[in-house]
Amino acid sequence: MFNNVTEITNLIIDNKVTDGNIVLDMTMGNGNDTLYLAKKVGEKGRVYAFDIQGKAIKNTKKLIDENGINNAVLINDSHENVLNYVDDKVDFAVYNLGYLPGGDKSIVTESSSTVKSIKDVLTVINNDGLIVICAYVGHEGGMEEYKDILSFVSSLNKKNFNVTNLEHINRKQTAPRMIIIERIK
Repeated sequence: MFNNVTEITNLIIDNKVTDGNIVLDMTMGNGNDTLYLAKKVGEKGRVYAFDIQGKAIKNTKKLIDENGINNAVLINDSHENVLNYVDDKVDFAVYNLGYLPGGDKSIVTESSSTVKSIKDVLTVINNDGLIVICAYVGHEGGMEEYKDILSFVSSLNKKNFNVTNLEHINRKQTAPRMIIIERIK
């Protein structure tokens, strides 16, 4: 159940995301989270999924088409531009930082765009909404991005947000980390 950040993310999605929710996949990658979320929110819900790479869009489109999904909006743009596409209130958002699995490892998420994106999502997240950030820190720049996000989220007002930081403390220092933000009011 707590073997890796993917299992933990799916556990959270299973317990938080429901039919009709509006959700964000801020780093669509190969589409696995997009598909999982689309199935959870059902026909009444919507998934907005972002990625800067055409390969991610292509892979995700293929996956959702094969599964008959029609409630996902695939956006070929940086997650830092989320507010250009989403004006709905949002119930859940997920980030998987780093690089596209199976893709060009030199194309990675970056602190400045990720922190801006998180700030913007915080303006549209519903009360009781969650943001789950999976930080892969083993690649060049990954640990710095994680620390920059930690610095930002540590300053969030505790009257409005609960912020949790999870890491496997019996693993390598480069093991993925998770930050969870809950809007409480």
